[in-house]
Amino acid sequence: RAPLSHGDPTQDYVLTEKTTRAGGYVLLDLGDRWRTETWLAREARPERRSDRSDSAGDVDYEDRSWTGTAILEYRPPGGFRAHAAFEMDLRDVLKGNGEVPARGNLDDHNTRLRFDFGWRFGNQFQALAGYRIDLDGDPQYNRGLFDGAHARFVLYW
Repeated sequence: RAPLSHGDPTQDYVLTEKTTRAGGYVLLDLGDRWRTETWLAREARPERRSDRSDSAGDVDYEDRSWTGTAILEYRPPGGFRAHAAFEMDLRDVLKGNGEVPARGNLDDHNTRLRFDFGWRFGNQFQALAGYRIDLDGDPQYNRGLFDGAHARFVLYW
């Protein structure tokens, strides 16, 4: 990365980022109407920035996290459907905390429950709507238990 001709000299650096992920995934049908899906992964994300102009200092940063989801679904061939899930992203900053500009803490632990309800209309389409409940209490957002809502429309062909 290099600065523009009249640009900020702090933009003259070499950036190297790498993400390594290893994990497991299990999908299990529990009869005709029930399914469970679970995945868990370990991630490492080092970042190294070397400043060529000596105007801003180098960055040597790394975070690691455990991310995963456990889902239980009620999914008959047609009609009412429901999903319940536990989602997590447990992140720890190993080095370089404060060297990378960010809005919030980079080592937040995020955990939530997600619930989806909907209807499958034959083999043509399904509609689902859901709500997420915050379990880690993000105080910077001051939203209580609300952690988002969503909707999904799926068309099959």
